[in-house]
Amino acid sequence: MPLTQQHLSDALRAEQVRMLYASLPLSLLLTVINAGILATMLASVLGRATVLGWLLAIVLVTAARALLVLGYRRAKPAQAQSPIWLQRFRIAALAAGVTWGAAGWFLFAPGDIAHQAFLAIVLVGTAAGATSLSVDRPAAYSFLLPLLLPLIVRLLGDGQPLALAMGAMGLLLLPMLGMNAHRLHRNIVDNLRLRLAAEPRERALRESEARWQFALNGAGDGVWDWNIQTNEVFFSPRWKAMLGYDNADIGTTIMEWDSRVHPEDKPQCYADIERHMSSETAAYVNEHRMRCKDGSYRWILDRGQVIERDATGAPLRMIGTHTDISERKAAETALANSTLRLQTIIEAEPECVKQLAADGTLLQMNRAGLDMIEADSAEQVIGHKVTGVIAPASRKDFMALTQRVFAGGQGTLAFEIIGLKGSRRWLETHAVPLRDSQGKITSLLSITRDITERKAATEHVQHLAHHDALTGLANRALLHERLAQAILLAQRKNEPLAVIFIDLDRFKHVNDSLGHQAGDCLLVEVANRLQTCVRTSDTLARLGGDEFILVLLDITGAHDATHVVQKIFAALQQPFLLENRELTVTPSIGISLFPEDGRNADELIRNADTAMYQAKEAGRNTFHFYTADMNARALDLLALEAALRRALERDELVMFYQPKIELASGRMIGVEALIRWQHPEWGLVSPARFIPLAEETGLILPIGEWALRVACQQAVAWHAQGQILSVAVNLAARQFRQPALAARVAEILAATGLNPAALELEITESAIMHDPQQVTATLSELKYIGVRIAIDDFGTGYSSLGYLKHFPVDVLKIDQTFIRDAPTQARDAAIVQVIIDMARALKLQVVAEGVETAAHLDFVQAMGCDLAQGYFFAKPMPASELWQQQQAGLRAGRPGASPI
Repeated sequence: MPLTQQHLSDALRAEQVRMLYASLPLSLLLTVINAGILATMLASVLGRATVLGWLLAIVLVTAARALLVLGYRRAKPAQAQSPIWLQRFRIAALAAGVTWGAAGWFLFAPGDIAHQAFLAIVLVGTAAGATSLSVDRPAAYSFLLPLLLPLIVRLLGDGQPLALAMGAMGLLLLPMLGMNAHRLHRNIVDNLRLRLAAEPRERALRESEARWQFALNGAGDGVWDWNIQTNEVFFSPRWKAMLGYDNADIGTTIMEWDSRVHPEDKPQCYADIERHMSSETAAYVNEHRMRCKDGSYRWILDRGQVIERDATGAPLRMIGTHTDISERKAAETALANSTLRLQTIIEAEPECVKQLAADGTLLQMNRAGLDMIEADSAEQVIGHKVTGVIAPASRKDFMALTQRVFAGGQGTLAFEIIGLKGSRRWLETHAVPLRDSQGKITSLLSITRDITERKAATEHVQHLAHHDALTGLANRALLHERLAQAILLAQRKNEPLAVIFIDLDRFKHVNDSLGHQAGDCLLVEVANRLQTCVRTSDTLARLGGDEFILVLLDITGAHDATHVVQKIFAALQQPFLLENRELTVTPSIGISLFPEDGRNADELIRNADTAMYQAKEAGRNTFHFYTADMNARALDLLALEAALRRALERDELVMFYQPKIELASGRMIGVEALIRWQHPEWGLVSPARFIPLAEETGLILPIGEWALRVACQQAVAWHAQGQILSVAVNLAARQFRQPALAARVAEILAATGLNPAALELEITESAIMHDPQQVTATLSELKYIGVRIAIDDFGTGYSSLGYLKHFPVDVLKIDQTFIRDAPTQARDAAIVQVIIDMARALKLQVVAEGVETAAHLDFVQAMGCDLAQGYFFAKPMPASELWQQQQAGLRAGRPGASPI
């Protein structure tokens, strides 16, 4: 910091005072020595008293001056700079000059030129030796004038030529000493001014050098200073130690640096140096490798600058530093390798990895992502808003996710895109914020996968979960959901709604005769026709099997439901073409209305189902609205099913037998086993009531096996009593289709000991027309074990004569519906005749069922039937009762006769 004029003056005065007092101790010592010599030489000439008096004065003044020096030295720095110390010094100098001047006056020996010369020499020498007082001119003059003037006056007054000459010389010496003191004072003051003015700059330079040295040492940098003219370079110890060298290992030539630079890096180093020397760059900066003492290489950051040029601009001197950046380079290499690996992983990632700005601008995207949005290159989309490929319906949600992430959150979103080439895809993304080192969110990072197939599969699964797989209609779950919503809407609008339960009549016969594949095709066609009868606001569902339900909204009452039902009948009355066959299907329909027939979905469906069964009981191909008594019958049916499930366990099932009469002889040659249910509370339950229920619920399988086993056991018992009767057992369609039927029958025959030839299995005509190839195989297996096969209810199904001739059957049983009116109806009689003729052609035995009158008996005998059974001969009865009647004897041909 430069000094002001006042500060410089104060500093100059303080330095003058310091110099005066610093030189005074030596002057005082010389004063005492000179005074002692002078007193000794003159004591013998002038008398002791005068000389001792003067010497005492000198000693006292010198002592005072010594005390003054001691006081100055003990003063505090601020006190030592006070002007009083200069004034005191001047007074002390005057006193000293006066005391020495007294010697020239009082110790002067008149007429004694030798002593006068000696005195003059001492005093002039003392004056000449007082040059240190030139630091302060007043002090110098205060000392010189009183010291020399008394002697000069005495010499001029002595009168001797030599004394006069010395006096004259004294007069000449005095101004010369004054001028010399003046010049010396100016030189001292000028030097002091220069030194004091330079001190702040020197101090600043020293401080700067200290800070620079501290910074270099702290940074661990090495310093080099290159004299370009001589090619000599100063290398700092740190520069050398950085490469593993001692201070004495490296010289001062530029080749010490050149020989250690890696050959691959040297051309760029010199190129950068040349550009800086030619003033193309403000500084020289280069990163290169340098060989260490152990042969390894370290990365160096070399920085320098030309600090001196000649008049032409040519560089003369250049200085710089070396910084070891090996660790930084290793970190950069590791980072670059890590970045490369990460980039490779990202590019190889099969899922989209992208980076977005806050406004949705795409910053980065890997190859998988580019493929997803159908971009040919990154340049095609980088820098553009990603919302351009997001489907309009998904943009709002996508931007909401972006805002949430830039607010510090994260999230997952499924959204649809429209690729640059028009393809639509569903994607799922998980997004998180990317932050810089200060924690500020800079961008959004997301991982996105293509879920198009997964979404389609999910939607398909959801569709399957709510729709019928065969027809595509709503299934039971979706029906309940929509019906519940419809009920809420109807309640809110205070309007009725209708539930229409549709069941196809005799659909089971289609399945049994044509097979399940044909049945499925029929269901699909029925569903298609039903859909033409409903509005988009209505719900059409398939419950399963051949049951459909229709929910009608926005109706005014029962007449609207009736109108829709009439459309359904009209749609279904047209024949269906299946496997080149025309089939006519009729529905039985039940209808329940909200709110009078139920307040919830379960009640409405259950009551519509009840009404549908009422329609079936009314003869099928009709519809019924629900009534309360229907519900009672439905509850009875549920109770019947529960009781039937327990009937086997409680041994409530019993077997009745109806005789089969050989018309030629009138003898009973066999029986048909017919199951009955003896309920402890309800009494004897009709088969017509529980057999269809058993078939529907699957209970027919254990019941049928029980019936077969009991019938075989009873036949064995009759055989043991000498009555050789065959026993016929009915097989339900479900029994006939069960796997390993023949093996199961063989097992029962073996367990009961019945001769297989005594067992006849009756199978309905419709049952054997289901999958003819499988039927043929099953019948063949049964024939193989020796049992007889009868086709029951022949003429009521869809049998094909082409198949029939290949089936290994033994008996045809003419259904009683043809026998009932045959004596009086020519058409029925003709049908019976055709059946009998066909049986004879196929060498099959014929049994007439339902022979209840003498007219029936006469007719079947006239037609040539082999066997007959019916109430005319006997009703079905327990085995014990049949045995009693056999003992009493039965006559064939007329009521009351006993053919047994």
